[in-house]
Amino acid sequence: MTTHNLLIIGGASLDVLHLADGQSVKSPGGAGLYTALAAAKTGARVAMYAPRPNPMPPELEAAAHRITWLGPTIPPDQLPRFEIAHHGGGRATLVDAFWGGEMLITADSFTADQLTAPIVHVGALRTAERQLSFAQKIRATGARVSAGTYS
Repeated sequence: MTTHNLLIIGGASLDVLHLADGQSVKSPGGAGLYTALAAAKTGARVAMYAPRPNPMPPELEAAAHRITWLGPTIPPDQLPRFEIAHHGGGRATLVDAFWGGEMLITADSFTADQLTAPIVHVGALRTAERQLSFAQKIRATGARVSAGTYS
């Protein structure tokens, strides 16, 4: 039964951003989370299939209230984390990456009852092969599917 307009397959993370002005800040991140929140802001009923931390870190509580968060439960220390240095002028460098629980979201672990929308967007996952596996599985159900990529 369809309960959402859009299902996002992708992740949320807790990141450390080193800004061009020398400041360092902690920030919620993740292509899947950003896409889900943007769609929800436009009024879509959105679900996101991603590792869900329990307990929910305070930095992600507001986001968790705006979307339906599906996916395997993980301890907060298994939430993906990225450290990114922003240099200004649109340039950034990935300093460190911890993929953690994102490795649990695979096409094989995704079941038919988790397909709660007629349109599915597969966000940037660790590899293009993982995205392709999801897209093929979802396309076989008759749902419409799109995919995002890293640069």
